[in-house]
Amino acid sequence: MKPKAGGAPLSAPRKGTQAPAGLHSLPFLAVSFALISAASWLLADRSLDGVFSSSLFGSPPGIILLVAAPLSLLTLVGILLFIAVSESLHSQGSSALRLRVFSWIAAVLLAFTVSESVILGRFASSALGSWFDRSIPDSMAVAAEMAELYRDERLADIEAVAEKYLNGLAITNWRSRPSDWMSAIRQIDRHAVACQVYLETESGGELTLKAVMESGDSEAFVPKDRLHRIMPGIFLLSEGEPYLRWGETVRYGNGVYRCAYTTAMPEGFDVKLSSVRDAWTRSLVIDALRPFFPWLGLWVFATFLLPPLGMVLILAWKYSSFLASRFRAHALRLESIAGGDWRPRFAPEGGDEIDQAERSAAEIARLLSETGGGSEKKQKRATLKL
Repeated sequence: MKPKAGGAPLSAPRKGTQAPAGLHSLPFLAVSFALISAASWLLADRSLDGVFSSSLFGSPPGIILLVAAPLSLLTLVGILLFIAVSESLHSQGSSALRLRVFSWIAAVLLAFTVSESVILGRFASSALGSWFDRSIPDSMAVAAEMAELYRDERLADIEAVAEKYLNGLAITNWRSRPSDWMSAIRQIDRHAVACQVYLETESGGELTLKAVMESGDSEAFVPKDRLHRIMPGIFLLSEGEPYLRWGETVRYGNGVYRCAYTTAMPEGFDVKLSSVRDAWTRSLVIDALRPFFPWLGLWVFATFLLPPLGMVLILAWKYSSFLASRFRAHALRLESIAGGDWRPRFAPEGGDEIDQAERSAAEIARLLSETGGGSEKKQKRATLKL
């Protein structure tokens, strides 16, 4: 056997406790990459939708979306990266080539994602800055104020009607000289719909209501069985109904009257008013966040892009380990040839450069075994003769 050529031999892989093979297999990592990317997308979708909400950041859902869930994903990716790296070091040992390839891939990925995130943040800042200015929250505030003024005017009309007509004297006068109350009421509130007055009587130990006056649209009437539970003032029978109602209990002389007055409101007024208030609140949040818009891209990168990027780095580490193992096998084969091991070896039939180098090494070993072996026998015979 010939001595090895100069240079230190490749170090043998280290032995130690390894993680289960399934945790660093390529199918498991590919599925993990898909799941973590989907989870990051969902988190970004939910979080970015609530960025301009004044209540999300201080609420438990906001803490989960913006802190707990991204940190959990980053922790999971860190564990998988540690498993992949430790498995490669235990099974293949250290490799300068693997580290060099991985470093280049990681540098390119980081440069691309960070630069794209900065561009995204700058674009969002410019787009929102060109569209959004102080006129929007001011307009929202004016809209909310106008809606409130309209509601207050309507409430003032209702209170004026209640003060003039829903009292003992007015009811007594009407009972003695009935007239068209609704026409008179509409002189004050042109949106008046219905007016109801009932006399509370006792029959057989039970309180009953006897109709004194029922005027207007009967479909808007308050059911008599609910009048006992109505508190004086503004009330609603159900959420979203297009009416404002006023309840009144009048005690006059020896009688007790239960009164209800109904006036029409624009359909969906409360919902629209709530939408205007919500839009105004969001506009104030946007205005407060405007100084941070240039950093929006980095926030998206740090919170939602790092987990998928970590999985890409794990796959890059697996690829660099695979590439380094092929070069390592080829280097070991050349070392054995240089050391005099010229036995025929299997030559791969692939078409890349490493397979071509393996075939060339196999051909060199074959030629050395045919020529170098004969020369060694002649040298041994000459030594025996001496």
